[in-house]
Amino acid sequence: MIPKSCPKCGVSFEGEAIPVDQQEDHGGETHFSRIIGIIQNDFVRWWRCPDCKWTWIRQLSEKISGFRTFNIIGQS
Repeated sequence: MIPKSCPKCGVSFEGEAIPVDQQEDHGGETHFSRIIGIIQNDFVRWWRCPDCKWTWIRQLSEKISGFRTFNIIGQS
């Protein structure tokens, strides 16, 4: 699952509501997430809090549900 809050500052990552008629296209999610996924080699490797900028490694056991409900940035 996409983290729901920052492990450092505790802020909620719940973003704007997804319109009901588009929720199925987003894996059934009801809200977008404000969390930032940092990709490397086309794979989300890290998460970053948009508020405190804390960055932590994504656990491989974390399944990413929904269809791009969070922001993605590239890592070189």
